[in-house]
Amino acid sequence: MYRLMLIMAIAIFSQLAAKAVTLESRQFVFPNGATEWSEPLEFKIGSAKMEKKDVEFVSVSVRIRATKKIAMGCRYEIEVTCTDARGVRFEIANNDYKVKLKVKPGATEKGIIDSFTRGCKGLESCGECSNFLKFKEVEVM
Repeated sequence: MYRLMLIMAIAIFSQLAAKAVTLESRQFVFPNGATEWSEPLEFKIGSAKMEKKDVEFVSVSVRIRATKKIAMGCRYEIEVTCTDARGVRFEIANNDYKVKLKVKPGATEKGIIDSFTRGCKGLESCGECSNFLKFKEVEVM
């Protein structure tokens, strides 16, 4: 009986923790609500190809905000600033869509990505909906 209760508690808490907008397993924080820009997350992004060629990864800062509640999920605007001396080209993707960005050194670019996550009640709840984003196809410019 104790094991069953423990397993159920773990399952419930793991589901609660999974409800968030994340990029590379790091959760965005929305201090002023999901419709305002999140606090920026800093990343060093690269690829296996860059690592093999001994090319240093590129530093970027990423923010996100919900812009629209869509039929079965939310639409997000992503803002990426390249804080490196080199530019970078990459994709940010979830299970449903991807956005391709090319950011010059010191510049900021924006893109739109949709996430089809059932259970999002309204625009303000989009900050708590599951949206797991990943960097893909990273190349130094």
